Amino acid sequence: MSLSFWQRIENKVFRFVRDTQALREGEKVLVGLSGGPDSSALLLILIRLRRALGLEVAAAYFDHRLRPPEEIAEEMGYCQALCQQWDVPFWTGAGEVRAYARSHRLSLEEAGRLLRYQFLAQQAVSLGASVVAVGHTMTDQAETVLMHVLQGTGLDGLVAMRPRSFWPLGEGPQLARPLLCLRRE
Repeated sequence: MSLSFWQRIENKVFRFVRDTQALREGEKVLVGLSGGPDSSALLLILIRLRRALGLEVAAAYFDHRLRPPEEIAEEMGYCQALCQQWDVPFWTGAGEVRAYARSHRLSLEEAGRLLRYQFLAQQAVSLGASVVAVGHTMTDQAETVLMHVLQGTGLDGLVAMRPRSFWPLGEGPQLARPLLCLRRE
């Protein structure tokens, strides 16, 4: 009997997580859930694997306040419904990314990332979660390395994303990327 598409994906992620220690048995994991395909797939995979991996799974959504409220409401509603369906605790947060970018002289992308990661770290700490999982894939990995090359990085900048790393903003939970074994296709 051949395995279904989802079973093959789950098996691949399970082996990757186990072999790289991206997630560890008994951990509380907060999934950064955007409502997009990568983070939604991550949440569903971790839900299906939580027993096998011994994980407690929760999710959090961050509104950057850059898009129309009706789009955000639809996206947030999708995330909330997904979490309710699978009995996953769910939190939301928001930040004024445009104002933060202006006041700190940052790009919108960088300001959004900082505020989102601050929110995720605060939520993780309040939950007692030791790790935040995000939906970065092998495709994101290649894009990151290419971007660093184009920016003229030295050899240190060519280091790719790791399956598990220290929190990018300093102190906080660790950051896990369980989908680095998958391509976005």
